[in-house]
Parts: sequence; structure tokens; C-alpha cells
Amino acid sequence: MSSRVKELVSLVAKAQNKGVIDPFAAIKDIAGARIVCLFRSDLSKIEDIINSKFSVIERDDKITDGDGFGYMSIHYICKIPEGYIGPRYDHIRGKIFELQTRTLCMDAWAVVSHYLDYKGDWDVPADLKKAMNALSGLFYVADNQFEQVYGERLKSQNASTEMLRNTSNVEINLDTLRAYIEKRFPNRDDSHDAHISELIYDLKETGYTNINQIENDINKAEEFFIEYENILLSNSYLHERFSKVGAVRVTISNANEKMKKLINAKADVDIKPYDAAFLRPIREKYVNKYRDNQN
Repeated sequence: MSSRVKELVSLVAKAQNKGVIDPFAAIKDIAGARIVCLFRSDLSKIEDIINSKFSVIERDDKITDGDGFGYMSIHYICKIPEGYIGPRYDHIRGKIFELQTRTLCMDAWAVVSHYLDYKGDWDVPADLKKAMNALSGLFYVADNQFEQVYGERLKSQNASTEMLRNTSNVEINLDTLRAYIEKRFPNRDDSHDAHISELIYDLKETGYTNINQIENDINKAEEFFIEYENILLSNSYLHERFSKVGAVRVTISNANEKMKKLINAKADVDIKPYDAAFLRPIREKYVNKYRDNQN
């Protein structure tokens, strides 16, 4: 989101171009803000927010009603609602401003075309018109494709949750692992997608191919993990519990020697958390327990 107040020179120039005598009364975008979102479906959500927070005087849909050359955006002329009272609003109540909303692809095209100074297909040189129209079309297609990929991602997330209800023998990917750790560790802090993605890389590096394998090793090492975490907390190695990703990583590190070596290889030279001296006895206890159970 970005905002600006039109500079005096620009305001005067616009008033002269439009033949306006009182620009402060006639020009409605002296103050404005632009909201850039990722997907087309976000535009309707943003519009709902705008309608709920401001009094919308005019709406100009340059996406649906545009000329097809490329510039697409929705413009809203708004003011602060009368019900907003107090020192924060008293000095701006009744002031008119403009909000613009568009997607990232629409914004990219607008920035490029603004730099080229072409406002529409009527002022483009004939030898450039085909290239500009093709470029505009590419941005339009990209926008649609991003929306389609986003829709498929939502379907994948929902499908992953449903699959885990029926079976754990599903492939490991961002959506299935996120659904699994939310189900397996519901009361722990959430993890960012970037951390889940890194965990997936480590899991696949150490030979895991499906969720069932992860579940089996977590079940084997769960007792160790609970005791391990409690000792870390009591010795001030941790100030709070492991996140969802941390719980998976630490638990599996005790059940899978390859994962333990991988984690220690990534750890700081002076900090080997899974080999700390005071933790070795409990780790050896559970390693021996698993070995005895397997025998």
C-alpha cells in the first residue's frame, strides 16, 4: 500500500489542463492511496473493506469497463463517514480522497506504461502498437494464471486435509505436511511456509517419501521429545516450547540417525543441541529402548 498528496505544481497543472477555477473543490484525488494485491479475487475483499470503513461517493471500474489496452484499476472517491468523531477525525471529516486497487500484474503494467508516457492505444505509434498490445495481453494472461494457480493451491490445501482423515500414506509436499503438523501438534505455535518447506527438504534428504513414515517415527520418539523439551526448558536452553516444525524436526532426529546428523551439520559449530552433554543420557536411554523393541 502506498499513499501520496498531490504536489502543488502537479495540482496547478491538472487544474489548468481541465480548465478548473477552484482545484481544491473540483479535483478529487489531491490525496490518494493505492492498494496492490496479489490476486484478482482479493479485489472484491478489499472493496468490502473500503465500503465498510469509508463513504464511497464514486466508483470507477477500469478493469471491467476499460478499453483493453492495458491500464486496469478500480478507483474509489471516498470520504470519512460522519459517524467517525474525535480529535483523530475532526480535521479530516468531509475531505474527499481517492483509493485505487489493482493486482500486482496490473500495477506492473501501469508503472511501465506510465514510464513510456502512453495513455491508451490512441497515442501509440503504429509500429509499436502491436508490440504494446501483445505485452498488455501477456500481463493479462499472467494475472489470470496467478489467480488460477491460487485457486488450485486452495483446492490442494483442502484436499490434503481430507486425505489425512482417511490415510496417512500420502506424499510429502507443502500442503500435506502443513495439514499433518496442524493435526499432529494443534496446540503449538504455527510455522511459516518457508520453515515447512525447509523441513520438507530435510525430510526428503533423509529418505522420507510419505506422511505415514513421518508419523511412525514421531510415534516412536514422542516420549523422548517430551522429556527432551522439558529438560531444555528447565535448563534455560529454551524460553518457550518448540513450534510445530521444531517438534517434528526434533522428534524425528531421535528416531532417524540421518536426520540427527543433518541437523547437527547445520547447527552452529559451538552449539550442538542434540549432542549437548546433559542431554546424552536421555537420548541414549530412548535409543536403547527403540533398539530393544526392534529386537
